[in-house]
Amino acid sequence: MTDQKSHPKSSNKSDDYFWREDFESFSASQVERYHKGVTDTPFNEFLYDPLLLELMEPHLPPEGGTILDAGGGTGKWAVYFAKRGYPVTLLDVAEPMLVKAREVTVAAGVAEMVTIQSGSITSLPYGDASFD
Repeated sequence: MTDQKSHPKSSNKSDDYFWREDFESFSASQVERYHKGVTDTPFNEFLYDPLLLELMEPHLPPEGGTILDAGGGTGKWAVYFAKRGYPVTLLDVAEPMLVKAREVTVAAGVAEMVTIQSGSITSLPYGDASFD
């Protein structure tokens, strides 16, 4: 299924549902709903996040290593890794998400550990081996 912009959608839900592929057009209230959906739900807290962390943990770089959070959205994982001491570069194509990510990293006290950049995961602006 495709939407009016002719790119795939992540679900067949209507566009007022919080999850869709054109995040760059999200309003501030949609960004807030999205962020709450990925950070403050029992599904994420008790199932998704623990499973994802179990999968990621063996692949984390050694202390002092750097992390690229490509498609990092509102900064949930960038904050998590920055709090663990990793310098993180969060890259996302959607400016509304980046605005929220800046707010989230400041509120979490890790803004100095997170570089937030606009860009696409399909055309990374970094050289090989730029991150650990």
